[in-house]
Amino acid sequence: NNMSKHYEDSNNNDFSSSFLSPSSRNNNANRKINNNNKQYTDPEENKQKEQVAEKIEKRKYQAYKYSNRGKGILHEAVIVGGLPVFLKYENDEIKAIPYIEESSRIIRSPNSEECPYEPYEFENIEEVYSYKERAGSETNDSLYRKAKPIVKKYNDQDEFNLILLSADIVWSYFQDKFSTTHYIGIVGDNGSGKSTVGDTFETIGYRVVNMTDPNAANLFRVLGTIEAGQCTIVADEAEKIDKLPEILSVLKTGNKIKGKVQRMNMNIIKQEFFWTYCFKIIIAEKSPDQRNAKGVLDRMFIFTAYKGKPIYDIKEVLNPAGDRKRQELLDELTDFRKLMLIYRLIHFKDAIPDIDIEVDGRDKELCKPTIQLFYNSGAQKEIEAALQKFLNL
Repeated sequence: NNMSKHYEDSNNNDFSSSFLSPSSRNNNANRKINNNNKQYTDPEENKQKEQVAEKIEKRKYQAYKYSNRGKGILHEAVIVGGLPVFLKYENDEIKAIPYIEESSRIIRSPNSEECPYEPYEFENIEEVYSYKERAGSETNDSLYRKAKPIVKKYNDQDEFNLILLSADIVWSYFQDKFSTTHYIGIVGDNGSGKSTVGDTFETIGYRVVNMTDPNAANLFRVLGTIEAGQCTIVADEAEKIDKLPEILSVLKTGNKIKGKVQRMNMNIIKQEFFWTYCFKIIIAEKSPDQRNAKGVLDRMFIFTAYKGKPIYDIKEVLNPAGDRKRQELLDELTDFRKLMLIYRLIHFKDAIPDIDIEVDGRDKELCKPTIQLFYNSGAQKEIEAALQKFLNL
């Protein structure tokens, strides 16, 4: 029994190698040495492997714009030469990069078919540079002066309504530089031109997503979890918003730059926080019910649309069908939209003056950001008069 136990212990200690031939014992010894050497790899090699593994594990996100919540360089998602890239402005130069890489994630620009808005498309980087040269001679006031006649071509509404709409088109390109925003509510019967107002804003405003009868999931998808102000929302035929608690929560929190709502992502069993802030236009046949949506109405300027006779039909212009005049008008819209984006890129870091507008509370939240953008401009007085008209309604 003792002999048997000694034999088993010897096997456990690899004693069986003593029965091998000398050459076999040498090979076995070499294998042991090689195995031991594997434990002592080059530290630099380990570091490189870790970096590769880290890059493989980084999760990819899609964003329409990114600035690290205003603390970093602004990146704008565009299409250049058919390829999705981010444009950034640094040291008086505009550069195109394929993606943004951070320590824990990679942020990519969407392809054109992934954009819920009409993508900003440039034939090549030289076209981008040409807009940079033009944007250098523009101001907030000059761009407002360009936006207003465009708005008037397609909308026959009260003057103060068109002034506010024109100012908000320019302001939408800087919405993420302000702490609050107002909304616009447009009500009117069929044929009153209320949807045309939305179509006009969609065509030249900042990344406007035009939704019909939207639900909360639609809004969460476009506003995302990356940072606030990814786009602008036009919600058409939104008669039911006062009956949808999730929509109301988006609207009640979405006028403040820090506004978020939380939702459980059942795909990854994780709670996510969606940004809700952006400029929004709500279009319906009647205003939301005061009993259910008072918090939303307090954040909104409402105007009634009436049937008029605009100079041009924007729906026809957006599909020129070979007509030369319509194509010229469409080119004007596209050109203004690109100019606004590059102007935003260049002036994103400009300081916004803090001013006293002599109103407080909710009225201050609704009016101050717009007045700040146009402070000391030629348009300031008429914009202030239009805002005062809405406050008096």
